[in-house]
Amino acid sequence: MEKTSKNKKTIVVVVSVVLLACLCVGIGVGAASCNPSFYSTEQHIARISARVQERFIDTGQYESYAVYPLYNEHDEVAHYIVELDKEGYLYIQPQESVANKGMYICHDTDEKDTWWRYRNSLSAPSYDDSLSWEWMDSFELDGISVYAEEYVEVDSSGAPIIRTASHYTEAGVGADEKRYLIDASVSGGYVPCVKRDGAYLNLVSMELYTLEEILTSPDIPGVALIFAPKADFNL
Repeated sequence: MEKTSKNKKTIVVVVSVVLLACLCVGIGVGAASCNPSFYSTEQHIARISARVQERFIDTGQYESYAVYPLYNEHDEVAHYIVELDKEGYLYIQPQESVANKGMYICHDTDEKDTWWRYRNSLSAPSYDDSLSWEWMDSFELDGISVYAEEYVEVDSSGAPIIRTASHYTEAGVGADEKRYLIDASVSGGYVPCVKRDGAYLNLVSMELYTLEEILTSPDIPGVALIFAPKADFNL
């Protein structure tokens, strides 16, 4: 009887240890899965796609979409972009999910965030010489006066060209091309770009820059993207 009792105690201890180990592993995996680094680029794209499908496609707001990784100055994926029907877009920054704040934070709550191409000077040639630029102190947008003091891309009538598709879509960037979004913190914004002719084509100004120029110049045209860690900006 004494031997049987000891065996039972041994079994209980072993089972307890196994259960504790499983619990610890489960907690560890659960905590890790809240961190973006837990997932590969392909997994992030799949997870983002599932959210886009549910939010925009299944509800009938859009008919199609594409998700692309965006590379930083170190050639590492740091952001993603969702392109919707060539009409809307959302820049996405993966962040650690906490409480009701999800992992995928959008740059804006409106997928039709308006933007326009601009340049600070015309001293350098435009990559696309068919574009027209005009200096503007300000211009009207939806009844609101927008401060500019820059060369703005204009149409044949001299009106600013306002866009709601992504910088990459508007530039005709191919599906297989590598997209970049470089944090130009010195100039206070991000620069969406692609590589052309051994340099980086700034898709805001349509000018070619070296990487060093983008990272060190205080007046590189770009976009102000804020990825607020709030539930309102969840994808």
